[in-house]
Amino acid sequence: MLSPRTKAMGLLVVSLFNLLYIWRHVSNLVSTPNVSHCSYPTLAACIAPLSHMTATAWIRGDFPQFLPLPNEPKVFVPFEDTVHYLPIGNDSEMAWRSASSAGYGYVRLGPEDRVFVTSMFHELHCLRMLNRAYSPSRGVPLGHIGHCLNYIRQEVLCAPDLALEPPDLEERDFSVERTNGVHACKNWDPIYHLMDSNYHDWKARTGYGW
Repeated sequence: MLSPRTKAMGLLVVSLFNLLYIWRHVSNLVSTPNVSHCSYPTLAACIAPLSHMTATAWIRGDFPQFLPLPNEPKVFVPFEDTVHYLPIGNDSEMAWRSASSAGYGYVRLGPEDRVFVTSMFHELHCLRMLNRAYSPSRGVPLGHIGHCLNYIRQEVLCAPDLALEPPDLEERDFSVERTNGVHACKNWDPIYHLMDSNYHDWKARTGYGW
């Protein structure tokens, strides 16, 4: 039989290994490379080392949970109604397609070019699918529509926008009164720049892509 001292030492070793595993997992969840010194348009080159982070194995769940971007100040954007992004028709489909990135929202990271999709472009994809659902000829499966409705619902709840808007939405003449309040937004220009640069770099290295 093992002595109480030996048992205690064994439990201590096991506990240390558990603590080490938890620390590494949590650090991958909440830590991203320090990119506070980066600025658009040099952002893609600044973040390039992300693909070779030594603390990340890029196997199964061992990868950063967020695409790192510098903490830029919010931009204030008045939301306006537009003649673009209307339902039905080829012009509508092309408009919604143009809202995606060069790689359609996919980003390739790590030494093996592991593929991820960013939530922002997943949302835009879902909006395009819901727009397609207006046209019976597009044939969007009902299950896909249900997924997209629920996904957008969760994204809205995840990042609620608390901007105050006029309450007369159903009475307003949208051909004249187009503004729907001013909103504090993340600057999406650096996001598109990073996503496009990542895609074109992967395409140039591998010869794949469209």
